[in-house]
Amino acid sequence: MNIYLTGEIELEMIPEVVKQLDGAMFELSSEDVQIYITSNGGDAYAGLGLYDVLSKYTKLGVHINTVAIGSCSSAALLPFLAGKKRTISKNTTLTTHPMRLMNDEFEDAKSWKDKAVHLQDMSDKMLAIFVKETNGLTVFWEDFLDTERHSDGELAVELGIATDIL
Repeated sequence: MNIYLTGEIELEMIPEVVKQLDGAMFELSSEDVQIYITSNGGDAYAGLGLYDVLSKYTKLGVHINTVAIGSCSSAALLPFLAGKKRTISKNTTLTTHPMRLMNDEFEDAKSWKDKAVHLQDMSDKMLAIFVKETNGLTVFWEDFLDTERHSDGELAVELGIATDIL
């Protein structure tokens, strides 16, 4: 079974992915689920949610592999990291960057402080996923994710983000 995550990563994708994975569980086949990702990123909440959903189905016995083609950046990296086998095409670009808020307005100092605490919490969640899925060191990924970086397929394999090149 193939699932495609293309364009902006959005919360609305989660129910559709769940529906497709439910179908995969009821098909009595040993076929792996391939999730193809072509995305420049999107909503960090959606990326975390997709990672959680894919991890849940993996624990339930669904064999999930992810494939990045073209671009797999920002929030799109989170569902990509949920794959048991993570394949990337040689010329795919991965972009990581520090967590940031989009289109938020702040009315007072307290709202700034609250948003900063929330932003750090989201950054910590993303850091934990990178450390877990790449078997990397926390100190390395803290530094790496603190700066915007662009990586190709070969570097992604070297860093443990991907497991294979297409």
